[in-house]
Amino acid sequence: MISGRQSTGGKRRGGCIIPPSWQEFKCDVVPQEALIPEGTKCTILSDNADTSNYVCESGMLVAMQHTNKGTSEHTIPKRALFAILGAVATAIGLAGSAVGIVCAFTECQSSSSSGGTSAPNKPPTVECPTVPDQIADKLKETVQVTWTEPTATDPEGQTVDISRSGDPSGSEFEIGSHAILYTTTDNVGYKDTCEIRFRVKVIYCNGSPHVEYGVYKCDTKSHIYGTVCSISCNEGYQLPAHSDAEITCDKNSKSGIWTPFTTVACEKKKCSTPINPCNGKLTCSDPGYEYQSVCHPTCNKGYDTDTTKFIICDVNGWSGQIDDCQDVQRPEFQFCPQTIHKFADRGTSEVAVQWSTPTANDNSQNDETCGSESSVTVKHISGLTSGSTFSTGNHEIIYSATDSSNNAANCSFTVIVEDEYVFVTCKAGYKYGASCSFSCFMSYKLVGDLEVTCERNSSNENAAYWNWTNNTESYCEKLSCPVLPAPVGGALACSTALGNQICTMSCARPNVVPLGTSIEYICNDEQVWLQGIPPNCTDYVHPSNAIKDGELFFYYDGDCSNQSVQNSIKQNFVDVMEHLESSEGWDNICPAYCTVEGVNVTCGAQNGRRRKRSSSDLIVLSFTIISEWQENDVLQGNDNIMTNLSDFMKTKVDEGAFDNPNVTTGDMAVGWSEYYCPEGQAATYSDDDGLCKGCPQGKYLQNEECIDCDQGYYQDEEYHINCTECPDGQSTKQVGSTSLSDCQDTCQPGTFSNTGLVPCSSCPRGKFQPETGAIACLPCPDQMFTLSTGSASQSGCTSIDAIFTSDSGSVLLPIMENEMKNFTLSYIMKHGDSSVQGLQFKLGNFEISAGNLIEMTVGSEYFNYTMAVESFTQWTHIAFTWNQSKRKSEIFINGQKRTAHIFNTSTDAQIEFSTNRILEIKAKAAGWTFTGLVFDNGILSDTLIYQLAENCSSNLSNALLTMNDVFKADTIDTELSFSKCDVNNECKTSPCGNDNICLNEQNGYSCQCLSGYSGANCDVPPDFCKVNGCKNNANCVSNFANYSCVCDSKFTGTFCETQIVHGNWGSWLGWSECSQSCNGGTQYRARYCDDPAPELYGLECSGTNMSSQACNTDLCPVCLSHSTIYSYKNSFNCTSISDSTSCVVTCQDGYSFVRDYQPLDQYECGPQTGHIWNAIPPPCARSDSPRAVRATAAVTYNQVDCSNEESVSDTLNQNLNNLQCVENNTCTVSTSTSGCESRRKHSTATSVQIVIQIYSELSEHPLILEEFYSNNIVSSGLLEVVTAYTDLTMSLHQLNATVVLTIDDKGTIYSADLSSLIIKIDITCPEGTVEQELICDECPFGTYWINGVCVMCPKGTYQDESGQVNCKNCPDGLTTQYIASKNQSECTVDDTVTDTPVTESSGNQSVVIVAAVVGSIGTLIVIVSIVYIVRKYRTYMYKERRKEKLKKLSEMKKKQEGTSWSSLNYQPDNFRN
Repeated sequence: MISGRQSTGGKRRGGCIIPPSWQEFKCDVVPQEALIPEGTKCTILSDNADTSNYVCESGMLVAMQHTNKGTSEHTIPKRALFAILGAVATAIGLAGSAVGIVCAFTECQSSSSSGGTSAPNKPPTVECPTVPDQIADKLKETVQVTWTEPTATDPEGQTVDISRSGDPSGSEFEIGSHAILYTTTDNVGYKDTCEIRFRVKVIYCNGSPHVEYGVYKCDTKSHIYGTVCSISCNEGYQLPAHSDAEITCDKNSKSGIWTPFTTVACEKKKCSTPINPCNGKLTCSDPGYEYQSVCHPTCNKGYDTDTTKFIICDVNGWSGQIDDCQDVQRPEFQFCPQTIHKFADRGTSEVAVQWSTPTANDNSQNDETCGSESSVTVKHISGLTSGSTFSTGNHEIIYSATDSSNNAANCSFTVIVEDEYVFVTCKAGYKYGASCSFSCFMSYKLVGDLEVTCERNSSNENAAYWNWTNNTESYCEKLSCPVLPAPVGGALACSTALGNQICTMSCARPNVVPLGTSIEYICNDEQVWLQGIPPNCTDYVHPSNAIKDGELFFYYDGDCSNQSVQNSIKQNFVDVMEHLESSEGWDNICPAYCTVEGVNVTCGAQNGRRRKRSSSDLIVLSFTIISEWQENDVLQGNDNIMTNLSDFMKTKVDEGAFDNPNVTTGDMAVGWSEYYCPEGQAATYSDDDGLCKGCPQGKYLQNEECIDCDQGYYQDEEYHINCTECPDGQSTKQVGSTSLSDCQDTCQPGTFSNTGLVPCSSCPRGKFQPETGAIACLPCPDQMFTLSTGSASQSGCTSIDAIFTSDSGSVLLPIMENEMKNFTLSYIMKHGDSSVQGLQFKLGNFEISAGNLIEMTVGSEYFNYTMAVESFTQWTHIAFTWNQSKRKSEIFINGQKRTAHIFNTSTDAQIEFSTNRILEIKAKAAGWTFTGLVFDNGILSDTLIYQLAENCSSNLSNALLTMNDVFKADTIDTELSFSKCDVNNECKTSPCGNDNICLNEQNGYSCQCLSGYSGANCDVPPDFCKVNGCKNNANCVSNFANYSCVCDSKFTGTFCETQIVHGNWGSWLGWSECSQSCNGGTQYRARYCDDPAPELYGLECSGTNMSSQACNTDLCPVCLSHSTIYSYKNSFNCTSISDSTSCVVTCQDGYSFVRDYQPLDQYECGPQTGHIWNAIPPPCARSDSPRAVRATAAVTYNQVDCSNEESVSDTLNQNLNNLQCVENNTCTVSTSTSGCESRRKHSTATSVQIVIQIYSELSEHPLILEEFYSNNIVSSGLLEVVTAYTDLTMSLHQLNATVVLTIDDKGTIYSADLSSLIIKIDITCPEGTVEQELICDECPFGTYWINGVCVMCPKGTYQDESGQVNCKNCPDGLTTQYIASKNQSECTVDDTVTDTPVTESSGNQSVVIVAAVVGSIGTLIVIVSIVYIVRKYRTYMYKERRKEKLKKLSEMKKKQEGTSWSSLNYQPDNFRN
C-alpha cells in the first residue's frame, strides 16, 4: 500500500502521474516518483471515491467502471477506449480539423421544442464632446466654458441614467486644469464613462516693470493681460528722447509679454565743466559732470591740499569749495658727508676734523602762474661744527635744509676718533707710542730687542709700525730642560738616556704616589717635560672594610612572588645569622667586627647562578658579608677572613640551618672580595697590600681616574671628586690650577690677550669678540668690517664704502697674480652731483674713467660712451671686461651690456700687463663713493655680472681684489664709512601710493604722505567726513580716497538727498492649480512688490513673494483589486497602464459561462470609469452530464414498393444492428416510415421517408472536468459521456455511408437518397441546467432556471446558489440596486417599489441541435476537445478585443497634453502662463 506522498498529477510521456488527491491506493506496478507505466491498473481504497478502478492509457487515468462501489463493472471496447483517450490527449493538436464541428456547435441553427435562449446583456455607452483649452480675456481671471451635454444608449433599449462629476456646462472656470466625468449605468450595473478635460489659462506678465531712476504706475496690481503702466522720472533725471512713456501687458502664443519690449532708464542732467585748482587738477566721479557727480582736488607732485573738500553737481549747478595746492615736499640734499674716521694725535685723545658744508635744492615744480619761487636754506643743527676738536669716540653731526614753504630735510653723518694700535699683544696695548717688552719661558734666552715701540709711518699718518732693530723680530733660543722640583714627601732620581733627560719619582712611607700619576718624566727635543711637573706624594691609607656579595637559592612549588613566603625566608635568614654571629665558630674566624647586611629576597635567578631543577619557582636571597680591615695584616690576610666567613655559612647551609617549611634549600654562591675606600679615593692592589689612593692638588677623581681641573677652575686639596670654579669674571691661564691665586681677571667682550686674562687689548678694526676670556678676536665675515676697535658683536660688522674727500684721493691695490691676460672690473659708485667728473681706474697701460662719460684708453687708443646725465646721482653698477686675444672690451651698466669696443690700434706691448701690477683708483672730484669692488683675472659671465649689479656686496671671495683689499690698502684722502649703498630702488613699485612721495633708503624706503594720508605706506586715509555733504541725518563714512554717506531706509543718493521709496507687497494673486488632483498636493499664489515698487536703492519687500497651501488632500480614488468583482470560478487576465486596469475574465478549467449570462469583452477600472469597475462578471457554472442523447435521421428512398414496406423496414432494422452504438449496447435504434400510408395494399412505387431514431440514456455520474484538466483523470461520468457520444458519432458516420442505408429486400436493392439525409440531435438536461455545447451547465449564482433558460434574478431578489429554479427575496424594506444579485448583502436599497414575485418553473428541457454531418466526423474529440477548443477560442477573442480597447485607451490618454490621470504637473514659477 502506498499512501500520503506528494505528486504533481497529470500526463507524462510514457505513463501516468498519480494525483496528490489519491491518499490510499494500490497499483499492480509500484509507482516510481509517482509515475506508473502505460496499462497499469490502480484501485483507490477510499470509501468516498466515485470510481475505484483506473487504468493508465495514453497518459491518462481512465475509470474502469460506471457505477459506484458494489455495482457491476462495465467494459469499454478496447479499440473505442484507445480512440477516446487518443482524442482527449491530442485535443489541442486537432484544433484545426475540428473547425467544422466547432462551427456546427456554435454557429449553426439550433432549435428547442421545450426551451429557449436569451441574448447576453451588453453595457450602455456614453460619449463626451471635446473641449479645447481656454484663455481668459483681457483683465479677466475666469472663463465661461460651454459644451453639449453627452447622451447615453443601451443595447437592450432600456432607459439609462447619466451622472456628472464637476461643474456643468456654462459655468465660470478659474485658472488650472478641469475634468468633468460623465457616468451611465444600466439595470445590471454595467457602466460606461467619458470625460471632458480642458485647461484654463490666465495670462500675466511676469516680473514687476522697472525703470532705472524712475517708477512705473500700473492700472492693475496683478499685471494681468491688458494692464497699462506709465513712466515717471525721479528728481534730477529726465526721460530720454524718443522713449515710450508707457508699456502694456500683451500676450504671445504662450505667455504674457510687456510691449514695447525695451529697457527704459531715465538719464541724469549735466553740469558745466569745473575750474581746476592752482598746481593741481580736479578728479571727478563722472567725466561728463552728470547730476550728483562729485569732484575732489588732486595736486601735482610735491604739492598738497585739503582733499576732504569737494564740489558737487546738484539741481542748481556746482556747489561747494576747494583750496589751491601748496608745496609740501621737503628739499633734497645733493651732498651730505659720509662717516669721517680719524686717529687721535700722538700722546693725546683728540684731533681736529674738517668737512665740506652739505648742499641741497628744492624739487618742487612751479609750472603755474599761481605759484611762487622756492628757495632752500642749509643749517647746522646738531654736533660740533667743521674744524672743531673731537675727542675719541663717535660723534653725530646733523644739518637741515628748509624751503620757503617750511618743508625740511636732514643730513646726518658720524665722526669717529680712535687711539692708534698695532696687532700685537702688549701690557699697554697697541696705541701709538706704546712699548712692548719680551722675555722667555724658564731656561730659554731672548735673542733680539728687549723692547719695541709703536711708531707712526712718516709717509702715511694713518699707518704705524714696530721699530724693530734691523727690522728683525726678537725670539727665544732653546737651552737645556728646566730643573724639575722634587715632590713633597718623595724624591726624584734623574739620568740621561739617548740625549734626553729622564727623572723617576718615588714616595717614602707613610706616603705614596698619587692615583694615576706617572712616576717617569721625560724631557723631549724641544726641552719640554712631556709629563709636566711631578705632584706631591699623598698619605698611605688602607681601606676601611672588605665586602663580599653572596646569594642563597631556594625552590618553591607555589608562586615565588608570594610576598608572605619571601618575608618568611628573609626573616628566617636574619634570625639564623644573628645566632651564628654570636657563635664561637664565627668569632674564631673574625678577629674584630664582621656582619652580614643587605639581605633581599627576589623571585627568579640572580647573576646567572640559577641551578636547573624541576618546574618549581626559584627564590633568590642576596646578602653582603662585611669585615673590618685588619691594619696588622696584609691584603691576603684580610681576603682569607672573607673566604672563611663564606665557607662557614656554606657549611651551615648544608647542615640545614637556613631551611624553611615547604621550601627546598639550594646552593649558596659568593663573589670576589672587594674593599671600601672613602669618597675621593679608589682601592688599589699592589705589593701584597690594599691601599686607598686619591688625586693630588689641581686634579679630581672621576671613574677611578684623576682628571686635571678645567681652565677657570682650581683644586688646592687632595682627595676630591670635583674642582672649584674661579670667582665671576676670573679664570686661569691653564688647566690643573692648584690655588685661588691662579684665578685672574678675564678679558671682556671686545678685548683679548694671549692668555685670555688681563692685561687685554681691544679687538682691532675688522674683528670682534663677543665672549670673555678670549685669546684672539674673530674676523668679520667676508667683505664685512668694523670701523672702530673693541667691537663686541658681529652686528658691528658691516659693508663699507670708500669715500674720496678730495680730488687727489686715491687707493693703491697691488695684484700678486703671476700671469694675467683677461680681467673683469666691477664696482658700484655714486656722487651727489651728476655734472662732476667720475672715478678713474689705472692698471699699466689701461685707464678707465666712469662719470657722465665712460672712457677707456688702452695704450694710444681711446674709446668713450655717453651716460645719462642723472645716472650717478643714484647708486650705479659699472663693469668692464677685457679679452686680450680679441682685444675686446665690453661695458655693463646696472648688469646690462651697453657697448663693446675692439682696440685694433693698440700695440701688443701696450696690451701686455707689466710685472709691477698695481690697480690705482683715483677720484677726479671730491665726494665720489665706491663699494662692491671685484677685480678678477677672467671674464665673468653676463649672468654673474648681473648678479653683482643686484647686490652691494659681492660673494666672489676668490677674486684677485675685493673690498677686503680696499680695507687694508694704502689710501690718500680716502675715508672708509659704513656702507649706504642701495642698488634696489624700492620706490619703483610705488609702495606709498601714486599720489604720495616715496623716499628710497638703504635696504628700504619711507613715505611722505600727502592729502592727509598717514601710515607707513600712506594707507591710512584722512577723515574725509570732517567736511561732508551728507544730508537728512545720514552717517558719514570715511573711505580710502573719499567719503560716503550711509543713508537710513528713507533716503538715497550720493548725499542721501533723495527720499526713496521702499517696496511694499501688493495683494495676493489667485491660487494656482493644485499640483496633485488627490493625495495632497500644493497650490501656490504670488504677489508683487509693487504697492509701491521699490525705487532705486529702495529696499525690496521683506518676506517671500510666494505662498503655498495644501490642496486636494483627499486620497486619490483607486481601483479596488479585481478580486472585489470576483464571481464564482472566475479567472482574471489583467493589464495596467498608469492607474487604469483592464481585465479579460474567463472561467477556470472545468467551468464555463452559461449561454444566457456571458461576460463582457473586458472589465475596466480607472479615471475613465471614475475608478469604479464598469461591471461585475457573471459567475461560472459547473458542467453536468445530460440524461439522454437522441439522434433522429430522416432519409428518402425513391421507387419503393409500398407493398413491401414492412419487409423493407425489417431489412433496414437488421442493417441498423450493425451500428457501433448498437453493437456496444450504448444506444437503441427504432425506425418509422411515411409515404405509403395510402398505398400499402398496392404495389405502387413511390418515395418513402424513413426516420431512424438512435437513443442513448446516460446515468447521473458527475463529469468532474476540473480533475480531467488538472490531473488527466477521466471520471466514470466523463467516460460514459465520451463513450456515448463516440458511439453515436461513429454510428452517424455509418449512416452517412451507403452500406447501412442500402436495403436488399429479396434481391431488390433500395438506395437511400443521401442528399435528402437530415440528422437532428437533441439532449435532455436535468432541471436547473441548460444545454451548451452538448453539455449541461448549471444556472449560476444570481440566476434561476425556467423552461430551459437561465434568467437573471430581478431587482429585490438574489440567488446565492447555482442550479436553482427560483430567486430569494430581499429582507422587508430592502431591494437591490441591480438585477442578477448573488448575495443578500446586495440588498442595500430602500424598497419603494412593490416586490416582484419570484417565478418558479419545472420540467425538463429538450434542446435540438441541427447538424449536417460533413467531412470526417469520426474525430474523437466530440466532448472534451470541442469544449476545450471552443472555450479557448472565446478567451483568445476576448484578449484581442481587450488589446484593441487598451490601445484606444492609451491613445486617449496621450491627448491629455501630458497630464496624468491622477495628477496635474504644476510648475510654480510660471503657473500663470
